[in-house]
Amino acid sequence: MGTSIRSGGPQGGVVPAPGSERLSILFPQGVATRPAWMLAQFAYLQLLDVLTTLAFLGSGVREANPLVQLVLVTAGSPVAGLIVLKVLACAGGLYCAFSGRFRVLRCVNMFFAWLVVWNLIALLGR
Repeated sequence: MGTSIRSGGPQGGVVPAPGSERLSILFPQGVATRPAWMLAQFAYLQLLDVLTTLAFLGSGVREANPLVQLVLVTAGSPVAGLIVLKVLACAGGLYCAFSGRFRVLRCVNMFFAWLVVWNLIALLGR
């Protein structure tokens, strides 16, 4: 009989996803491959949100979120405010990943993906 890809072979072990060996350098062994990818997506979406927000602010558009706007004004510069916000967001993402709240992380990823697309469409329409 042949070995099944799903079963991982005759021993029944887990077959790592393609590219997971690269992530093992970035993430501890306790984080499974799928959650590691979710966390990497989260960090990437946070970076894209920072870039699109800076593009908006650079073109003279005000931040629509009143809490984010308060942090941007309080921090003294938009870049410093965004860094503070994204450090807090990444801490929340790490908490979700390491505490097993993958559904929350997936929902937040979908929200930020939608937000980045919205921002890009709005930027292109200016």
